[in-house]
Amino acid sequence: MSSLITTHAPLTVEIDGQAYPIRYDFRTSIQFEQLALAGTEDMALQALELYYPYIPQNLEAAAEKAIWFYTCGQPPLSTKNGCAAPKRIYDWDFDAPYIYAAFKHDYNIDLQEAPVLHWWAFRALFDGLQSTNKICEIMSFRAADTAKMKGEQRKHYEAMQKLYALPLPAAEQEKIDQITAALMGDGNLK
Repeated sequence: MSSLITTHAPLTVEIDGQAYPIRYDFRTSIQFEQLALAGTEDMALQALELYYPYIPQNLEAAAEKAIWFYTCGQPPLSTKNGCAAPKRIYDWDFDAPYIYAAFKHDYNIDLQEAPVLHWWAFRALFDGLQSTNKICEIMSFRAADTAKMKGEQRKHYEAMQKLYALPLPAAEQEKIDQITAALMGDGNLK
């Protein structure tokens, strides 16, 4: 993340030597992440429409800058050292009550009332939530590798992972539903 201490978070992105305004409120980037998880066919165009009030002509550069903005100026995690993308440990909709409560508790920020909060600032605050918040506890359960645990600790973490399991993305759930329907008798695996 670029330094929020020594520089201002960007309100525009530069594409082909021209500054383009970008919708920088945290709500836009949350919608972008949800759109990416949904995996719709026209996701790229929808993402550009989310971020840009005026979509630049250079669509490839506009998409790259949108991703750069979403990752707070850092390379996407999946490209660092050839590592796979990290396991999902939160969902903005599913975990909304816990996230809302954590922001209210730690920062006295009412996310419903916040008129504008820059995405980069929001991410820094989210990443800096106190570990005693319920959302942090839940994320630690989800992130835990139970294969390295034994006995009661393993049973506890597995139970908590089941209790706090995230719903599958819509596209993935649809595939599972199709397989289930085929196995239950309609026999039509698309």
